[in-house]
Amino acid sequence: MPETILLVDDDIKMKSIIAEFLNHEGFNIVTAMNGRDAIDILDHQVVDVALLDIKLPDIDGVELLKQFTAKKPHVPVIMVSGYATIDKAVSATKLGAYGFLEKPIEPQRFILTIKNALEKEHLEKNQLALVEQMMAHHGIIGFSETLRKLCVFATRVAKLETPVLITGENGSGKELFADVIHQLSGRSSMVCVNCAAIPRDLIESELFGHKKGSFTGAFSDKVGKFQAASGGTLFLDEIGDMGNEMQAKILRALETKQVCMVGGNEVEKVDVRVIAATNKNLLEEIQRKNFREDLYYRLRGVTLHIPPLRERPEDVEPLAKFFIERFCKARNIPVKKLTDTAIAKLREQEWRGNIRELKHFIETLIIFEDEQIIDHLDVLTQLHSFTKISENANNPNDHSSLLESTRSFEINLIAQALKETHGNISQAAVRLHVDRATLSKKVKRLGLKGI
Repeated sequence: MPETILLVDDDIKMKSIIAEFLNHEGFNIVTAMNGRDAIDILDHQVVDVALLDIKLPDIDGVELLKQFTAKKPHVPVIMVSGYATIDKAVSATKLGAYGFLEKPIEPQRFILTIKNALEKEHLEKNQLALVEQMMAHHGIIGFSETLRKLCVFATRVAKLETPVLITGENGSGKELFADVIHQLSGRSSMVCVNCAAIPRDLIESELFGHKKGSFTGAFSDKVGKFQAASGGTLFLDEIGDMGNEMQAKILRALETKQVCMVGGNEVEKVDVRVIAATNKNLLEEIQRKNFREDLYYRLRGVTLHIPPLRERPEDVEPLAKFFIERFCKARNIPVKKLTDTAIAKLREQEWRGNIRELKHFIETLIIFEDEQIIDHLDVLTQLHSFTKISENANNPNDHSSLLESTRSFEINLIAQALKETHGNISQAAVRLHVDRATLSKKVKRLGLKGI
């Protein structure tokens, strides 16, 4: 099947010449004379390459390029102009244009540029398909370009022996990416250690093991995590919470590839690939003398930073749907559906606890919402409830007042909308971003009045 080229040019004669030339070369050509028509074609047709003229009647070609790259970042764009300048060419390239050609067109260069652009697009499509397969296999949920780039990065560093430092807020997915890197590495097994959860007086024993009788409670020999992970991967989670004295011992173990049990004299060689993770800014911790600079540079052979969920809102919808399906199946109930307005409301939230917070919120939503369709109002109501749950986390006996508060919030929300629309349910539904039939049911259930 021939590749489709979108040609955007308001010069009818030039457009006809180029289209005829490209048709002769075996391409399928669609044309537009202005930016508005070009965007419409991009939205409704499959386009493999776009040729944009700089000078258009309704929009500057560089501005149109911005819209193209935002809508279809994987479609290569070649800028074409008889008014080309170095500044325009540089500007277009910085904005993502594959190339810049001047009129009059040189046939050989023109075809070579298009074929190179198509080859680049095919390579990127193949890479994208491989990344999507990898994401599905390892349970990485999301649509954002950021997430895809993280996956590509993970595949590139997986086969290396160098240590990896993963940074990011709590709940952002650091352990998941550590597991992905390990799975792709081909190493035997991954051993995980939460450095923040182990008392400081026991962490040396936990990591290096101990001999029987080496301290009170050491009733038998114990193999440490370094020895257990030999031939595999050792994941040191929350490495920023480790004490300075232990940091020095970790550094020595990494440099010498040797460990010694607590209470023992024998040195044991270990073959360990270390992946460390932290939610702290280790450079700031170094300045505060809380973290060793030499250990930092030993750990950050390669650094992978995972942005918080609020910086990649495209991932909220697929994550929410994934959690809904999981929780509904676990409760043996039909899978609930989110309306577009409900999804938009979820995307608006900051999710300071990242994926972990979204997961807990969706679980709350499934537990308390009886309707099959979850709308904007349901999400808004449960966000209020979720906030109250956080505020009352230390008061488990306040469950009844929490339910009453949530019910009261929903009633007040609907009552206010009905008041502002003089009881008109249709208009109130528009204000609340919900379906009229759904709101009508809620009005009856809550004992409110509407028309």
